[in-house]
Amino acid sequence: RDIKLNPMRYLKLMEAIGIVDASMAVKAGVQFTLFGGTIVNLGSERHEKYIPMVNSLELPGAFAMTELGHGSNVRGLETEARYDRATMEFDIHSPTVMATKWWLGNAALH
Repeated sequence: RDIKLNPMRYLKLMEAIGIVDASMAVKAGVQFTLFGGTIVNLGSERHEKYIPMVNSLELPGAFAMTELGHGSNVRGLETEARYDRATMEFDIHSPTVMATKWWLGNAALH
């Protein structure tokens, strides 16, 4: 939420982290911007409970946008996620080897 309320504070913090350790700035960016930002910007009221856990690192996140054959060309991605109402889970389908997830941000935490 701080990102939305005070983006300059967030940017200054990320810059300070990057001066000390650039790899830590990348990890913080994945955790708080890509993962946490997705919850803040796309989540509903029922997702609000996760925000404090993301902020405290109790709930570590990862981001898997790139594919072996497509890099970060989001329009070219092959992987599909379909929600199964019966199981209340997502079925993730990567149809080819080139759809293999590659360079997962913060994946070492899982």
